[in-house]
Amino acid sequence: ITHRNFRMWWNLEEEDDEPLQNVSDVNENAGLRDDPLFAAISPGPKGPTPWGGERFKMPWHRQLGYTMMRKGWGGSWFSTPKPTQRIEDADRINLARREFVAVHTPGHTTDHLCLYDPEGGLMLCGDHVLPTITPHISGFGPAADPLQDFFISLDRVADFEGIELALPAHGQPFTNLPDRVEDIKRHHQERLDLLREAGHVIFATDSDGEISINDIDVADRMTLMVGSEAHGVSKAVMARTDAMIRVPMGPFVESLNVAVAAGIVMYKMQQDAPDE
Repeated sequence: ITHRNFRMWWNLEEEDDEPLQNVSDVNENAGLRDDPLFAAISPGPKGPTPWGGERFKMPWHRQLGYTMMRKGWGGSWFSTPKPTQRIEDADRINLARREFVAVHTPGHTTDHLCLYDPEGGLMLCGDHVLPTITPHISGFGPAADPLQDFFISLDRVADFEGIELALPAHGQPFTNLPDRVEDIKRHHQERLDLLREAGHVIFATDSDGEISINDIDVADRMTLMVGSEAHGVSKAVMARTDAMIRVPMGPFVESLNVAVAAGIVMYKMQQDAPDE
């Protein structure tokens, strides 16, 4: 049972949320194709990277594992989970002689679901609210602000009345769901404040950042915040940064993969750091 947006990126049978745009005219990419910078580069997954290096070569055993998952070989060891029922927010479903209400809680993932049992006072929290740790917030997917979605989802589950027991995917069951929600929200703000109190200058990357990485005044203590693949740093993080920085781009390039951008910025900071 999953939310209707559930996807497995390695499962080729899954329908894409954002299908690729077809090129309808042979001249649509003429500017890029004719640029001398790209004249010797072979396109495709086996060609070199846009910055000239060799592509990552996946170990053979990992390639084999993904192939087995896609093909359905290997039984339960390598099988790709296939949902038998997809549901949406507020749908009702009967499980183990109980009626649960689906609560869509994007944040940890865009398709995350909690299940609420109003009669028994239970909330199956999954990875949304954990008793001792803060869930990882996904940066992949179409969400414009995953962190903000997470905070909104936290408030949603905290507002349910009559919850006597929360059942998380990790850790022990707990009874104080609204209090735990407030702890998680407070922890996020406290960590940012703690960095600043420790003397850190907090930078965040953005394609429209006001400062180029070539003009950064490198400090002894710096924190770099990077956002989601599709939509960048959340507004909540932007509000608590000291500066928004950008990576200068060449022609025909609007943005970089977030891991690549982070690597470039950290390398530049390390190169410009004082020797001591």
